[in-house]
Amino acid sequence: MLFFLACAVSMIPWTVGLAATLPQRYVVGTWTLTWTGFDVVLIGCFSVTAWALWKQRQIALPAAMVTSVLLMCDAWFDLLTAHRGGDLLVSSVTALFGEIPIAIVLAAISTRLLRATMRATGDSDANAQPRSLWRAPLIAVTTQPESTDLGWRIGPTRHC
Repeated sequence: MLFFLACAVSMIPWTVGLAATLPQRYVVGTWTLTWTGFDVVLIGCFSVTAWALWKQRQIALPAAMVTSVLLMCDAWFDLLTAHRGGDLLVSSVTALFGEIPIAIVLAAISTRLLRATMRATGDSDANAQPRSLWRAPLIAVTTQPESTDLGWRIGPTRHC
């Protein structure tokens, strides 16, 4: 936890430094590879998410989350790297009617799956209104190793 907090704090001066020193224009020789590579990763994420939802596997939860975040990143970079005119119009329409709505649906799926997992592990009453995910305790991660699970125990824990 402290490591990730340190990462967040160290990103502040890094980001300010980038804002102050990056050039306004920058030509990239790997532009095609950058975007097609990103899209290949996105295709993989969509595929894993679709398969996991179809087969009703727990991996659907992180797969849907990752796909949602990548779609938002795709919309962000498409909009900010598009030239004025037709490119910007296509990027805007794609973001507003494709990437962002699908990302929202995937985030909603992730949230519903997480709440269902919380109910299934006994964290809340099945008929009760699910509490905020911001206040819900983390399910799992104990430091007491068991012979077959390398120190991870699934189930509600109050050690968090």
